[in-house]
Amino acid sequence: MMYTTGLLELQLGNAQVVTSTGDKIKYGCSLEPFTVRAFALTITTAITTNALVLTLENRPTAGSDTGRTVVATLNLAVASAFNAAGKSIYIHGLNQKVLPGGELVVKVGGTAPAAGNVNVGLLVEPYTETPSNNANMSLTT
Repeated sequence: MMYTTGLLELQLGNAQVVTSTGDKIKYGCSLEPFTVRAFALTITTAITTNALVLTLENRPTAGSDTGRTVVATLNLAVASAFNAAGKSIYIHGLNQKVLPGGELVVKVGGTAPAAGNVNVGLLVEPYTETPSNNANMSLTT
């Protein structure tokens, strides 16, 4: 796969606790739009009891669930060989554009594990866009 610009790896959460369901991490786009190419997690503390279901979701408008969609889902079984500190799972080949004014949300779904912590990462490709092409941006004086 050929990329036209440099890729950036972003770590969104460090040892994020995943023992309850719901939104865990939010990452907003304020200046430069980007395309999400991959979504990953690295185990820092093994999960127990229940599988971990972690979704990456896009909110076209930060803070609003209107138009919210699931971009990718990571599933990690308790019995998985990758359920140990230092192991990573990922999904790539994503093509989710995020514009200024938008927001990504990392959410724990299903039945949350009894214990577990993860680092959450994204591989993104920024792209240049003229701010005047985005109704959510305005230059201040």
